[in-house]
Amino acid sequence: MAGFYSSGWPNGQGCSSCPRVLAGEHVWDFPMMDNGELSRRVGEPPPAVFCGGHTHYPFLRQVGETLIVNVGSVGLPFDGDRRGSYAQFTWQRGGWKGEIVRFEYDWDRTLKDFQESGFLSEAGPMPWLVLVEFLYAKSQLYAWMRDYYALVLAGEITVEKTVRKQLDEQGLWEAVAQFL
Repeated sequence: MAGFYSSGWPNGQGCSSCPRVLAGEHVWDFPMMDNGELSRRVGEPPPAVFCGGHTHYPFLRQVGETLIVNVGSVGLPFDGDRRGSYAQFTWQRGGWKGEIVRFEYDWDRTLKDFQESGFLSEAGPMPWLVLVEFLYAKSQLYAWMRDYYALVLAGEITVEKTVRKQLDEQGLWEAVAQFL
């Protein structure tokens, strides 16, 4: 398995981390996987702690001997909670315990930066999806990749039309248009 592995922790308890490999190219389904699938993807021997990334879903689950964790995201969490998050680990009673910690940050300043930086007005339509992710703390890009990426690459439709279509179908275009 690609990633980082350390066995120098208390009692030889290993930690493994992996940015994308755990869920392959379908990283958005990591929190929804059943325990059997998570265990299979973590591999053998199972580490005491497995940290995955790129899902933006703060996530903590004990699966057999392994504590599986995704820290979430500072600015684009996808669990509906706009606060930033990180994971904190402690060694207790011979094993690792984890906690997802949430914190406030200057959300209004970040929204202003979206507008004033030129990101929304000069980087094409994809930032419109990122803005919706920021506003609602819900994923947009994964669905766009699943539904439209191949069509855009094949030249069958433009990026702008697909982004507008996705936002229109969710009733979110007006929420974005006010910032453009």
